[in-house]
Amino acid sequence: MNLGLAPVAFGNGQTGTLNLIRTGNNVSGTLVVDQVQPQDKARSTKAFLFLLAAGTYQISGTVNALARPVTFSLTGKFPSPIGAFSVTGTVPTTTSTGSYTISAVGQTVSGVYPKIGGMIPTPVPTATTSPLGGIFNLALTQSNTSNFGLSSFQPTSIVGRRSASGLISVGAKYSASITTQSRSFVLVITPGAALKVGDQLTLGPTGLSRASITVGGFTTSNKVTSWNTTGGILEITAISDTSISGKLTNATLQPSLASAAKGTLTFDGTLQADLSPV
Repeated sequence: MNLGLAPVAFGNGQTGTLNLIRTGNNVSGTLVVDQVQPQDKARSTKAFLFLLAAGTYQISGTVNALARPVTFSLTGKFPSPIGAFSVTGTVPTTTSTGSYTISAVGQTVSGVYPKIGGMIPTPVPTATTSPLGGIFNLALTQSNTSNFGLSSFQPTSIVGRRSASGLISVGAKYSASITTQSRSFVLVITPGAALKVGDQLTLGPTGLSRASITVGGFTTSNKVTSWNTTGGILEITAISDTSISGKLTNATLQPSLASAAKGTLTFDGTLQADLSPV
């Protein structure tokens, strides 16, 4: 039985469609993720705080026919660094709607599954500035000796700046609470030739390379830690006066001199930040 199509609003202006087919106690289908449209990228909802790679993702799972209402549970996989995701919910009928919840890396998106035979319009998020100031979707790899103190870096705030001279800085901070020492991530691109999509900037130490990243934090005894890039690539994937997007490949950071940092940090993935003039 084809359960039909359900519209999905992932947040950040990104939408898609869930399509499920039930065969007995098995269920399969696709989750289609649409490309973000330029006019929508500033939108955000109480949903995913990251962008997904556009495409069609296969999902499969089972149905619990004994539950009332009948429920379903499926799994699939987004490209790295997001990885595995799940889709759970209740099965719609010809007389009642169902529901769905999509979960990935600790975040969820929920919606209504229309009655079989119908499809409700895709919900349109309210057009607002991103509450974080941008989107980080980075995988963090650490050496065994690292004392960074976090297994991943999911910022709680992002601030981007662009000066009249062309200096771009993106500062992100993670702070779990006012009693927890924060961790910081600062990307700096110094003035030079106008940036364009496709540019690949070699990452290096601050002051010696056009693009550099500094990551900071604290040890368990509150000593300051700091790491600085020694290699890797920042590819510009989108650039305007008000926003920058990029892809990090093997962005490798080593402990800075005169800090208590230990071990190596490596970041891979994408980032986007709103830029304000300074």
